[in-house]
Amino acid sequence: MAKNRFSSFPIAAKIVLVTAVSGVMAILVVAAALVGLRTTAGDYRSLLERDRLLVDTARRMQVVFKIQVQEWKNVLLRGRDDGDLTKYKGAFFERENEVAALAESLTAEVGDPAIAAAIHRFSGNHAELGVRYRGAMELFE
Repeated sequence: MAKNRFSSFPIAAKIVLVTAVSGVMAILVVAAALVGLRTTAGDYRSLLERDRLLVDTARRMQVVFKIQVQEWKNVLLRGRDDGDLTKYKGAFFERENEVAALAESLTAEVGDPAIAAAIHRFSGNHAELGVRYRGAMELFE
């Protein structure tokens, strides 16, 4: 039976060698895990950032819609004078266009088809509401 070189080492040297090799292997495993963790953390961070931007856009759309409703109230309450009526109607239509643009942007960015469908329904209802507002504004002219 042939003896290999490793068997001629003293037991203490074998223990040190096995410990050193195990330590190097452990360091390599930890390094690989850290690289994987960094990649996963980066992916998660970008996903959270994307979701945060979508939520911000949705909230901005909600706020602008509320401002549009307030502009309608301004038309009703303060639109007796032609100059004021023009001012408030203009502001109302600006908010209407802004809401529509935000809804379109949000629909294009969102990945979930159910959410995109809900935004699309909102856009349709918002457009229909715009038609009704225009019909009501004709009473002021």
